[in-house]
Amino acid sequence: MAEWYLHYPSWIIDDGEPDLAIADVFDWRNVSIWTDGALSRAHQGIKRASPVQFFQYEVAGEISYISKDSFVMDIESLRVVGPSSILPTGCSKQDYVSGIVLLSLPLVTEFGPDLPVTPQRWQVHHIFADTTPYVRIGSRGFVLDQSRRSHQQTNSTSALPTHTYILQCEHAGPGDAVPIGRSGRLIKSSLFS
Repeated sequence: MAEWYLHYPSWIIDDGEPDLAIADVFDWRNVSIWTDGALSRAHQGIKRASPVQFFQYEVAGEISYISKDSFVMDIESLRVVGPSSILPTGCSKQDYVSGIVLLSLPLVTEFGPDLPVTPQRWQVHHIFADTTPYVRIGSRGFVLDQSRRSHQQTNSTSALPTHTYILQCEHAGPGDAVPIGRSGRLIKSSLFS
């Protein structure tokens, strides 16, 4: 799979990371994986990713690194990081796991400083703004209304304000080192060309 859907929350842009537009090329320190449940053990030797609804993937991959707090999983040509808490009990290096996940561009690697990751280069092909409304739960909270999921295509993250963007990006291989204190670096921008 050459293209991937990467979730890019707007608060990361608000914290100083770049707005992105179609055709932009950028390097990012890592890609994180998340699931609402836990991953399950999978058959050995299968590495795959199939898109499912709402820009998520059904994945299977090999654990190439694991610690108390974090793990690295190889899915096809992509290496992703995640919290060890979503792994099956007793999981170890070279085990295979699977599940329904979303991939995102994290502001920081919140799962531990010891992760063996290499920055990756991406080119943006499409941007979708998540326009799903929030619904009140209880007296003090809000969550996304899953019954009213909606997305709108846009040319850049600055053109349509929302809580999360989904970037459809081509994985262009290893990137250059990202400066300390930053998660990403814009290499070529169509906004300022």
